Amino acid sequence: MKALLLLLLVSVGLAVNLSEKYELYKKFLKTKDERLGRELLKRYPDAPFRDELILTLAELLSKSKPAEARRLILKARLRRLPAKRVVKLWRRLKLPERRLVLTYPELFPSKVLKLRLSPAERERLARRLFKKRKYRLVLKLSRDCYLRGVSYYRTGRKEKGLRLLEGCGREKAKEFLLYAYLSLKRYGSLDALLKKEQSPRLYFLAGRELLERGLPERAKKYLERSGVNEAVFYLGLYHYLKGEYEKAYERFSAYAGKESKRRFWLFKSALAAGKKDEALKQLTLAARFDDFYGAVAKKLLGLPVYKEVKLEGRPRLFYELKRIRELGFPHYARVEAFRHERLVSVGDVLRLKEVDPYLAIRLAVRRFGVSSPVYKAVSHPTPYGGIVRQVSRRFGVPPALIYAVMRQESLFDPYAVSPAGAKGLMQLMDFTARWKARRLGYRYRSVFDPFTNVYLGTAYLRFLLDYWDGNLVKAVASYNAGHGAVSRWRGYDDEFLFIELIPYNETRKYVKRVLYNYYLYDEKLNGSRRKTARSE
Repeated sequence: MKALLLLLLVSVGLAVNLSEKYELYKKFLKTKDERLGRELLKRYPDAPFRDELILTLAELLSKSKPAEARRLILKARLRRLPAKRVVKLWRRLKLPERRLVLTYPELFPSKVLKLRLSPAERERLARRLFKKRKYRLVLKLSRDCYLRGVSYYRTGRKEKGLRLLEGCGREKAKEFLLYAYLSLKRYGSLDALLKKEQSPRLYFLAGRELLERGLPERAKKYLERSGVNEAVFYLGLYHYLKGEYEKAYERFSAYAGKESKRRFWLFKSALAAGKKDEALKQLTLAARFDDFYGAVAKKLLGLPVYKEVKLEGRPRLFYELKRIRELGFPHYARVEAFRHERLVSVGDVLRLKEVDPYLAIRLAVRRFGVSSPVYKAVSHPTPYGGIVRQVSRRFGVPPALIYAVMRQESLFDPYAVSPAGAKGLMQLMDFTARWKARRLGYRYRSVFDPFTNVYLGTAYLRFLLDYWDGNLVKAVASYNAGHGAVSRWRGYDDEFLFIELIPYNETRKYVKRVLYNYYLYDEKLNGSRRKTARSE
């Protein structure tokens, strides 16, 4: 009765805030009061927990009032809900399977094929299944030349897939063909494709890939035909790789891309060519930027990479968001914060850093921008300090490196799950977690537990550092791509050349971001101690 009275007060505007509906929702989940559940749906039709509430209420009503339960669940947005619970309820209520199968086609492969579908529905399902890598099912549904060609290729029928893609005409098909020809070392087919299409982008992709695969002369031919601005940078790398530093300098001078990268490679080329004054000038210009190359330049010049930013501000939403978290709804606290983004104050962001650094950083970017003092004040927090220090001592991995990886992997979100299935703060795959736990004799209940995740993730980092004899760049690359993949890449004594010629775009960006984070955290955590030591 008290809960219903509170609902009435809220409805007439006497007690409006963000957390009250979550107080009531928690009470509903605890008491399973059907009447309270109905009132919540009526009063808060747009609440973030609407679909979850519908599912729970329908489950409660499924035996006593199945007709009402059917009406309820049909109003829910099923893709936002746990598939197992939905499927169980759907079958209990004996609802038509069509919507269920269309929502979760990957769970019902045989039933998908029995549905009467329009061509548009078939293609929509095929695209969803393609993303799930259900290629055999895609072949039975789709008439799309790209989806079918790739699906044939991925299921081992490479020649059939290539023939389909060669006649497809779509840009995505041409790019796939390019990478397939490179993988199969069919350089004649690659050459024919490029001559036929005369595409600057395809010439660039082929040239970059060949340079990364250690075939510089083939790469140069395609890069020179490209005309794409980024090709100019890779031509600079070609000349640097060949020891032609004057030519490399000319290429990097003509590059109109990221300025910090341009200045840093101008520095390297000038230094290698014996032009020390010019090298110092370019290094100084590179140090103006707050990114990977800017941080490296600062370190080489003996300049600070990390600068503490102190701000103050009064909170508007913080206490309400904190209360929602305390009630057990951290995800919905984030949803409410983004819904009310325009009300977020500097004080909110600063205080959220202590309870949810993921949310603080995301709000700082969206509300104030990455160049703002607000973002800089919260961009590199140090949560889970006790865990990090304990695990650092156990495995001999610097806290700065643990934080650098954690920030890039999950942005400090302990509930993070990647599309590939990596989980938690340090984004562990289940098989990696089991492997490390078995070797360490460590038992755990959940990989999402912060201590477990940081413990096993750091153990894996230690393994990679040992595997690469302490080579930080290769260890970080291996955390993303796997040490088996990194072992197959061409090695260079110059670590910056190695980074720029990493064959995987994702890993190349990942390495730069983790190293940038590492440089900042190293100074943040150890900078004051070093200053004291120097003064003594």
